[in-house]
Parts: sequence; C-alpha cells; structure tokens
Amino acid sequence: MVKRQHLQIFVISLYSSIDQMQYMKTKLLIFSTILLFMVLNSCRDPEIDQIPDEGTTPKPEVFIEKEVAGLILDTKNSPVVGALISTPKQNLFLSDERGFYKFKELISSDKFLIKSTHRDYFPAYGHLSVPEKGNFILNFNQERLSSNFTFSAKEDREFDLGEVHFKIKANSFLDVNGQAYSGQVVVYAKVYDAVDPKTFRAVPAGLPAINAKKEWEALQHLAMASVLFKTSSGQALSLSQEATISLEPSATFRNRTWLPKAYSLNEQKSVWEYQSDAKSISTSYEFSSKELTMLSLAIPASGVQIQGSITVSDFKYSVNAKLVDEQNGFVYDLRTNKIGQYQMYIPKNTKFKLIAADVCGANSEVMFGTIVNSNSVAPVINFAAKNNLATCNAKLVNCSFEPARNAYAIFYSPNKEFITVMSSDSVGAISGTLDFCSSPNLFYDVYDLATGESIKNNKLNAGNVNELGQVYVCVPNAANQMTIYYDNNKRIIDQVSIEYNVGTGAESYKITGIDATPAKGDSVIYQFAFAKLSGSSTYISAQTRPIVIGNPVFALESFNCGEVEPIQEGKNSNEQVEFNFKSCTLVDAKNGKTYQGYFHIKGKLK
Repeated sequence: MVKRQHLQIFVISLYSSIDQMQYMKTKLLIFSTILLFMVLNSCRDPEIDQIPDEGTTPKPEVFIEKEVAGLILDTKNSPVVGALISTPKQNLFLSDERGFYKFKELISSDKFLIKSTHRDYFPAYGHLSVPEKGNFILNFNQERLSSNFTFSAKEDREFDLGEVHFKIKANSFLDVNGQAYSGQVVVYAKVYDAVDPKTFRAVPAGLPAINAKKEWEALQHLAMASVLFKTSSGQALSLSQEATISLEPSATFRNRTWLPKAYSLNEQKSVWEYQSDAKSISTSYEFSSKELTMLSLAIPASGVQIQGSITVSDFKYSVNAKLVDEQNGFVYDLRTNKIGQYQMYIPKNTKFKLIAADVCGANSEVMFGTIVNSNSVAPVINFAAKNNLATCNAKLVNCSFEPARNAYAIFYSPNKEFITVMSSDSVGAISGTLDFCSSPNLFYDVYDLATGESIKNNKLNAGNVNELGQVYVCVPNAANQMTIYYDNNKRIIDQVSIEYNVGTGAESYKITGIDATPAKGDSVIYQFAFAKLSGSSTYISAQTRPIVIGNPVFALESFNCGEVEPIQEGKNSNEQVEFNFKSCTLVDAKNGKTYQGYFHIKGKLK
C-alpha cells in the first residue's frame, strides 16, 4: 500500500512538470501510465478465485444469474422458520413459516456454497456446481443445538468432545459488536465422524483445499467439529485469541507417517483454507485456531478433479451420493445438480466405491476403481430405481391465469419419508422428478408468495403425474359465484343458487347457476349436484346436462371432476359454503373440444 501511494504521488508530480515540454507530453503520459499499471499489478495481494487445471493458466471466473430455492427442515422434517440464508455475495434471506426460501443472484459457474443459520440449530451448508441451464434446488436439514458446557468468559476452560479436546484461555471472547465479552458462555458442539453416513448432510466435504504453498489439493477427512459459542441470551461469540485443539489418534493415524493439518472453511470462496500443521504431542495431535465453527483435520493428498453424472432409471435429477475411500474408509459427500451432474476434488491413486441414494433412501453401489489421471471424466452411472419414479411438469397460474412466477409446490408422501420442493420459473413452470417410495400417492401444497394464497392437500396418484397441466394457486373471494378455470380461460357464472339436502344415508348439495355473460340475452343454465354417504368424508359429484338457451359463446356439454374439496360446509339457510372441484374434464358444447379445468363455488345456502 505504501508503494502504491508513493507511485501515485510520483505520477502526479510528473504530470505537473511536463507542461513546459509539450512535444514530450504524450510519450511521458503513456510511459507513466504503463509504469503505474505494472507496479500496481505487482503490488496486488494474491487472491485465489479459481481452481486451475494442472499446468494451465487459471481462467477468469464467470458469473451467471441463477434462481435458487429450497426447504430448510430439521432432522424430523419439520420446517425451520426464520433460518438465515447467507450467499457467496453476503446477501441474506429468511425462510418463511414453511421453511421455504427463494432468491436470485449472480453466481460463479464453477462453485456455489450457501449457509443456513438459526439461533436454535447448528449451521448447515449446501454446495453444488451450478448448471449452465435451468435453476436448482438446495434443501437443508439442520440439527437442533444441545448445550454441552456453560462457563465464564473470564476463566480458562478445557472440555472434551469425545476424540476432540479444547483449551480456551480467559478473556478470549468477543460479542457481535467486536467488544470483549465477560459473561456466561454456552458451548454447543458436535463432532462429525467421516465414516458416519450423516456427515455428508452437515459438512461440505467435496470442496477443494488450499495448502500452505497456495496450491490446490484434495482432503482426506479424518474428523470434523462444529462448535458454536453463544451468550446466555443466544448471541454468537467469536474468539480473539487462539484456542488449542487436540485430536486423539485413531487406528487410521497410527498406520501413517503424515501429520494431520488444520483447515478452516472460507465460505466466500467455497474452499478449505490451510491454517497449520498439527504437532505430535504424546498420544495426540495438537494445533491452535480461532476458526472453530467448522474445522477439518486432514491429511493432504495429490488431488484430481473428477466429473460425472448419475441417473436413476434414466431419470436425470438431483441425487445424494458418497464416494468411499476403499483403502482408508474416508467418505466424501457428493450431491449432483438438478440434472444429475457433479464435479468434485478427490485424491489420486485411491480406490473408490460410489454409493448413491435415491430420494427415498434406497442405496445403490458401484465400484469406481482407482482414480489416477487429472481431470478425469467418470462414466455415466445409471441405477435401477427401487421405487416408482415419475417426472412432474406443471404450470402454476393465479386467478387471472397469469403465470405465478413467485410460487412453489411442496410434494410429500403421507408419512413424509419423501419431501421435495419445486419452485416456479419466469413463466410459472415447475419441473422435477417425484418418487412415490412405498406409497401409491403423494400430496402437494401450492403457495403463491406474491398473493399469499395457497391450495393445500392436493393428491397425486402414481399413474397420472407426468403432466399436471395448469395448477391453480387461486382462492377467489367472490360471493354467490361459480368460477370455472379451463386452460387459459376463466368463466364466472353468477346468479348461483346453492341448496343443501339430507336424505336417508346421504347428504347432498345442488347447484344452479345462470351464465348471462353472452350478448343478446343468450344464456346457459347449469345444474349439478354432489353428495357423500353418511359417515364418509368423500364427496361424489353427479352432473346434470346443462340447458342451453340461445347461441352462447361457450357452454358446458359435460364435465367430470376427480375430487371435490370442501373448504367450508354449511347446512342451514344463509350459511356460507365454499367448495373446490379439482382435476375436472370439461367438454365445450360449441366445438366439442375437451379442456382440463378447475371449479370454485362460493355462496350462501338458500
């Protein structure tokens, strides 16, 4: 910085002195500008923004705008409300009451790491290589905090987390304002075992690492710790002094001559950054660090970038997988992008086994063999589905039949062993792969964030979900009206009369409506009824052929609906009632065309 300031002063002085030497002005100006550019560049701090291929010059980083959406759930699949999503550019977003989040951002095409934090949970990380086309989903599972220790910030303290041991000096804590903290410190800590199948859900292990020489390498993870220090009121604390961490040796260490190294996670660059070598102290390894939130203890190895794709029964969708080091048992997390592609950094000359899990948790294994060459391209791996997979395509629309661009659908099995979210794009479309697991049907809830409207508990059967067509995120509030939505049209039938009848073993509703919309007095009278047996909760619809008067523009010849959903039932005069008719097939009396539609009826009983 001093050199840069001196150079700037020199150039300013040079410019002021050449006014009397007119014919030399241009030469000196060009020379000084070039000199300034060269020196300023030589004074730049080294930055690591891109992972170069071996023997090549790093390419400049490319940013593309992507939409990211997902669910934040706890380990029991309940929504985490108010979780804070941090992006690489330090933009912040909160999950809503359903655990949903959605945002757009310029993202590096090579790497993308976002973090989910909540005062009651351990941090969770999501990492994907960004696809060139399409948006993608990052779902999180956060583990609830449990207090391990409480002590005074003014005291020296030691505590054990199984294989990991911490020593913290007195007066080492800073509060959120960077001021010294002197109150009670609550410690929430968890040690992650590299061979634990749950590790890959909590730690972004597939990220590359930078060693002490600023070179890229892969990590063989031996143990990881997640430690949070908070005040008694829940505010986060940081360390102003280094803490000493020691790791008890395991069988894996005893057979090696290398010492473990400490790496901290750089969330902005999506890399593990080298901190220090560990010292061998008697029967343990020891080092110091201020970065205790995420800590990796690892042995460096010669790294290789590997790319590949995983499909399940030829379906291309996001797949969770693990690469298992067959020699040492180390595990590397792997989560493909939306179309089954992945890219990661692993050690060379190591024999691997790939374990891929479909969305219902069924595992499939394949031997990878030994990875030797740099920038290897793995073969496409296609697993046979153990469950019923189906592709879901639909378009979310609002009450005006405009695309619901800021909307999403959550699909889930009855016992919630399968949960996924699909976010609408710029034309309101959603697309993805569904797995019915052990259930013959799924449910889905549709939400429109722009209007706050939602339609819940829609049912899907295993055999008819390839094309959902129009999905309406729409709750009309007009009184005494029947609204018909079909394809890109909307028809409002007014002068609606609703009657309730109860008979032997059944109760029914009869609907009569007059469509006076067509010009010249032409109109259509609609009559139909739906009923349910006593003791049943399911309505059965029965339609009466409409009476056509005159020559209307549109008239229903017939319709059949797959489900009647009672929003509000009534039995007495003047009581408000409201019903949805879903998955309806409508036939136009004018041209015989068949439409897919949706009915909504709201009014008072006669």
